[in-house]
Amino acid sequence: MTSKSDRAKVRSIGKIISKWRKILHLDPIWMINVELIDAETMGGAFARVDTTNSEYYVTTMEINAAILNSEEGEFELLINEIVCHELVH
Repeated sequence: MTSKSDRAKVRSIGKIISKWRKILHLDPIWMINVELIDAETMGGAFARVDTTNSEYYVTTMEINAAILNSEEGEFELLINEIVCHELVH
């Protein structure tokens, strides 16, 4: 079961993606899904982008679930860096 704080962090990821979409001038046609992935599956990566459906303007940003364990201020800094980095791909 996820905590209230974790659910708030997950919601904030969507807002941060929206912010960076505007900053980077990404075409609104893109559908960007977010998926939290178990730390072991990520193999040490903070995040990655699945572009297998990019020809349909659909991508999934896979984020290491361990990031939810970060303190509030640290989480915001990390997720901003991660989202910006992954969207540039």
